[in-house]
Amino acid sequence: MRRFAFFGPAALGLAAIVLVIGIPSVALGDDDRRDFTAHFLGVNETPSISTDATADLTVRINGSGDNARITYTLTFSGLRAPVTQAHIHFAQSKVAGGIMVFLCGTAASPGPA
Repeated sequence: MRRFAFFGPAALGLAAIVLVIGIPSVALGDDDRRDFTAHFLGVNETPSISTDATADLTVRINGSGDNARITYTLTFSGLRAPVTQAHIHFAQSKVAGGIMVFLCGTAASPGPA
């Protein structure tokens, strides 16, 4: 398993990552801190793919407004090919939507500036 934190050099090489932030687990308590988690499986890709690869994303938002800070950790395992990039799509379930956020990329396949 590999681990990358805050703009690490890796990503999920599973076709496309679909993250619906509308269905995260949200930490209760501190009003200025929100935690989100997502678990990724190939069957949830659009179109679905058969793979043993999995990934987990945790996102923490601290503060609000101009003082907000977002940190994240993306971990993955079981990939059969080199990692290329990670990003979040925006769409309803089972629809391939456009890329909303680039998490990270490589020198050969960077996200937009």
